[in-house]
Amino acid sequence: MAAIYINSSFFMILILTIILVKIYTDINWKSAKRSCMTFVLIVMLYVIFDASFVLCFLNGGKNVPLYRIIVLLFYLIYVIMPYNWHLFMRKYIGEYNNKFLQRIQIIPLIVLIVMVLISVPTGILWSIDDSGLYKRGSLFFVFAIINLFYYITAFFRAVSVLVFNEYEKKDYLIRATFFSAVPLIGIVLNTYVIPVYEIYPVQPFCLVVGTILAYLFMIDRQNNIVEKRQKERLFEAFEREKEATEKARDAERAKGIFLTNMYHDVRTPMNAILGFADIIEKNPTDVECVIDSISKIQASGDVLMKIINDVLSLCEINNGKISIENKPVYLPKLLNQLENVVEGRLKGSDIEFRVDTEITNPYVMCDDTKLLQIMLNLLSNSAKFTNKGGIIILEVKQGMVTDGKSGLTICVRDNGIGMSENFIKHAFDSFERERTSTESGIQGTGLGLAIVKKLVDMMEGNISIDSKKGLGTSIIINLELDLWDESNIKKADFAGDYKKPVANDSEWLNAAIKKCQGKKVLLVEDNVLNAEIAMTMLLELKISVEWMKNGSECIDRLNMCEPGTYDIILMDIQMPVMDGCEATEIIRNMKNVNSEIPVIAITANAFRKDVEKAMMSGMNGYILKPFSVKEFISQIEKL
Repeated sequence: MAAIYINSSFFMILILTIILVKIYTDINWKSAKRSCMTFVLIVMLYVIFDASFVLCFLNGGKNVPLYRIIVLLFYLIYVIMPYNWHLFMRKYIGEYNNKFLQRIQIIPLIVLIVMVLISVPTGILWSIDDSGLYKRGSLFFVFAIINLFYYITAFFRAVSVLVFNEYEKKDYLIRATFFSAVPLIGIVLNTYVIPVYEIYPVQPFCLVVGTILAYLFMIDRQNNIVEKRQKERLFEAFEREKEATEKARDAERAKGIFLTNMYHDVRTPMNAILGFADIIEKNPTDVECVIDSISKIQASGDVLMKIINDVLSLCEINNGKISIENKPVYLPKLLNQLENVVEGRLKGSDIEFRVDTEITNPYVMCDDTKLLQIMLNLLSNSAKFTNKGGIIILEVKQGMVTDGKSGLTICVRDNGIGMSENFIKHAFDSFERERTSTESGIQGTGLGLAIVKKLVDMMEGNISIDSKKGLGTSIIINLELDLWDESNIKKADFAGDYKKPVANDSEWLNAAIKKCQGKKVLLVEDNVLNAEIAMTMLLELKISVEWMKNGSECIDRLNMCEPGTYDIILMDIQMPVMDGCEATEIIRNMKNVNSEIPVIAITANAFRKDVEKAMMSGMNGYILKPFSVKEFISQIEKL
């Protein structure tokens, strides 16, 4: 009998060792893996002490002190094992109790351990007399029932799943109940069915079967978790793809709207330009007709340039090629410039324009160009949608100053045609217009407010619209601007320059033209028509001009002429043979006075990277095509 028991125990230890290695190598589920390995180790100890207990029992207790120690350790392992099984099952199911419940659930284990320890002197659970006779105590059956607590708990937990419809845990709790049944059968058979003098390792076998099931069920649970995660990743990928597809559709829709609008809105001014040019050609001697046609050609050209500039601005913003460059700004000066521009645009429109300001500290740090663009776009929109006899009000109010910062509220208010509630939701979207130019008779791409919103976001501000159909619109912008550092900037001097009365545009232009008369310009331009226009404009200003067709011809001419022959070079950037930037770099490396000639770029390249490239090559200024006399004179005066 002893040999059979020992062989059976050795076989079970071998099986448990294999299971332990398999759990260590196959399971990646860390928390449950640790609990399961601990449970398997305790089962191994139980099998060892159970076999030792049986050997001592069969030998009649020849070594009574060792017998008593083995029985004590056996009972301790016997009570620790169910609790450890309980912890493993909780993690397997995915239930993590709070600290209060954990303290309550450990109470039966503490009671059982205390009963085992007390039994050493009292014999309430077991006793071994001096002859080596083992006897169960009076409280053994109470002890055995308490020891079933953790197995019975799993059964009632499974019942609660069915009662409370916790179906997401149903499969795992059913398996937990099955887990409980296996060792429970072993305990019942060992305790109540098989007499103590009959020696069968029923409970150890049941526990080994339990560990095998634990490993198999953990593998299955792990596979389910992996499969679930894969499904979640696939779902997330599907959602991302769906979102990307929707964005692509939105982009395609926006592109379609844009192309439709551009097709119409670009053709409209182009038709006007070509049409009135044809009228001039047919009526060259009718002075009144020619003057009227030219004015309309210029107006159509301005509309076309506005469309092109809006598209370029939005492209630069979307591509991250525009950044906010904060610098010292004197707000009254900026508003004065804005007022002059807007009044010039509204001249003859019969629309009243008013500026109301409440500025407590006019010295702020901001990107004046972007701020000016924001206000001009809003005011231009108001002008488009305000009828004759209407009013446009620009309100600029400065809030309380805190920690070197100041709040700035800009409100553009008009009593124009207003917006519908549905359109307000999309007013800041690119290419959105409530009505097409065909319906409204108003030209535009629907980019103005989109550009404003993006610029305000870049300046970390917020913008809102309050509008009612037929009553007018108010657009409010809130910004937070840094104040000037008084220790580094002499405000009085800076403000004094800005507070000087602004000269009349025509007076300034006439004075600047007189300064430029007699200057000698070298024009470098590959396009014959552009060159003809530029030369005609310069000659009318009494500025002498010589034309070269590319950068290579320019360099050859400078190498041949005397230093000081030219005062300024007007340089196109994109040209065959040698472009403007390459030519400018060669000029700057010349060994004579010609290396210092100011070079002004004249180009259709409007992106910031093109400006930066031109400046890095050594150019001194930048004029966009088509350029006006005022722009040219302004650049020359700066130099």
